[in-house]
Amino acid sequence: MLVLALLLNNKKIRRYLHPVIPVGKTAFSNYLLQSLVGIVVFYGAGFGLAQQFGPLSLTIIAVILFLFQILISTIWLKYFRFGPGEYIWRSLTYGKIQPMRKQVIRRASSEESAPSLLKQDIVNPEKPELKKGNYPLIP
Repeated sequence: MLVLALLLNNKKIRRYLHPVIPVGKTAFSNYLLQSLVGIVVFYGAGFGLAQQFGPLSLTIIAVILFLFQILISTIWLKYFRFGPGEYIWRSLTYGKIQPMRKQVIRRASSEESAPSLLKQDIVNPEKPELKKGNYPLIP
């Protein structure tokens, strides 16, 4: 573990691991997906193909599934805060529905659409009057 931690301190090595970050953020969902695929493809409850593949074929299938998970996790996290399994787990843990979608922060296109502290809250720009809830950041 120490060697792995020291390797991850290197920026060059960390750059190559960047694509797997989304898989780590959706680890529980990916675990559930791997389990579901494994049961359906390999066990008798599904296609029962476990005995049809050798070690090399199983390794290739695992790598293909992992590459698929990198792609799906990356796309998913562009729109959502965490994976579906993590969402259910968090909602059950906190006892209430958690916000799942990422918050979209939009910039105002003009001064009229953006709230302006000078326009709305300050009567005299040289000596601002304090209104209820209007507290200057710098005295």
